[in-house]
Amino acid sequence: MRVFLGLGSNVGDKIKFIKSAIEEISKLDKTNLTKESSYYETEPWGLREQDDFINSVIEITTELEAKDLFMELKNIEKKLHRKNRGKWEQREIDIDILFYGNEVLKNETINIPHKE
Repeated sequence: MRVFLGLGSNVGDKIKFIKSAIEEISKLDKTNLTKESSYYETEPWGLREQDDFINSVIEITTELEAKDLFMELKNIEKKLHRKNRGKWEQREIDIDILFYGNEVLKNETINIPHKE
């Protein structure tokens, strides 16, 4: 499956967090990194009293099901010490599934394509 992931960080060494996340994603079983965007800076959404984000988008191909990929990405966020501070709060690393092929998935944990 062709998948696009959005990565972002606005805490600490932002580029290092993104590079580490990409490295971990490239190690996932049945998954290959195919393309990587340049880094770009964006203002935070919601709560504005925080640092700007550094963001990147990567394209991967994977044989993992969407729910399994989602869980692997959450595990990578935990491994990179992401703290759950609430919606729109600062983040060490944020990894979102933007597109998972042409599939549309909406439930209490996964929203693909990503709405934000």
